[in-house]
Amino acid sequence: VVLYQRNRLAEAMPLLDRAVALVPGEPEFHNNRGQALAALRRLADAEAAYRRALALKPDHALAWNNLGLTLQAGSDVTGAVEAFRTSLRFAPDFPQAHWNLGLALLLQGHYGEGFAEYEWRLRVPELVARMPTFAGDRWGGAWTMTGSSTVFDVGERTSAREQAETVVRWALEGGAGPIELA
Repeated sequence: VVLYQRNRLAEAMPLLDRAVALVPGEPEFHNNRGQALAALRRLADAEAAYRRALALKPDHALAWNNLGLTLQAGSDVTGAVEAFRTSLRFAPDFPQAHWNLGLALLLQGHYGEGFAEYEWRLRVPELVARMPTFAGDRWGGAWTMTGSSTVFDVGERTSAREQAETVVRWALEGGAGPIELA
């Protein structure tokens, strides 16, 4: 786990494989292995690891969330939404699963429900710590933006920028005024 946390995935994989071989009935080992495989972009292998963890422990909310992330990375947004919803059935107050569900719903064009779920990001301390502060009110997802001015802080991550560009497109379609990407 330490090697994974230090992004030394090539070194971590043999140890994760060995842990699974020694204790194949431990769902956490399969989930951890899935996380490393997903980070290596070995999505099919990651999905299989998460499904094995879930076969062993069907109420493993984190494994359901991780499966959702992997499915979404592989362009199966519908499957991702189902996985995030299942995660939330087992852990209703799991902010990362709500946040991930929100992003997936927004990708599907379900704006109202998507923005409501997306607001759960405000309960994730590591996300809140990185958020800029703005003087105005937060937009709640209602499409009453006609003539309004909007700033999206998208950071430097490519995925965040791509997500923001999608949201900006939706906002413009909803009648928003000038939009600035910070």
